[in-house]
Amino acid sequence: MADSEYVTLVSKEGFEFVALREATLVSPTMKGMLRGHFAEARTGRCTFPEIRYVFFLLHLPLTHPSLQ
Repeated sequence: MADSEYVTLVSKEGFEFVALREATLVSPTMKGMLRGHFAEARTGRCTFPEIRYVFFLLHLPLTHPSLQ
């Protein structure tokens, strides 16, 4: 899964967002999670128990021009 073009982001409420890996690497936090020696790097799935789904709805389109 680490070589996948997409990653799954899971919000506090359990909503899942599939995003381009390239777009998520704009965030230093997600970049560390997806490129480090963490489970997220192996599975391609990042869980954010403190972040509400609305954050992803508002910010994901800003991270990649083709999503706007």
